[in-house]
Amino acid sequence: MTPTAATIAVLLNPTSEGPSRTVLPRARSGRPSASLHVLHASSERDFDSVFAGLRQKPTEALVIGPDILFLVHSEQLGALALTRYPQSPYTAHSWRLGAW
Repeated sequence: MTPTAATIAVLLNPTSEGPSRTVLPRARSGRPSASLHVLHASSERDFDSVFAGLRQKPTEALVIGPDILFLVHSEQLGALALTRYPQSPYTAHSWRLGAW
């Protein structure tokens, strides 16, 4: 997590209950004064609209919740994230390995 981020986007799958119970409290505890923008994607076809919406929100960091949908499409999400957050310390290689 970016320790200085004031606004953080959190991507969750709304059809999966578990991650929202664990990811949101962890994101909040990592940066209690940060504003969280919760985004939802329940299928691959939602990814483009989620990231298009991110271009209009002033977020400094992105947390992607643990979900099989996001793991299966980690390379695609990594590429989309790098277009929005080009200063990310993660590379396309780490996304391919699922190291997120």
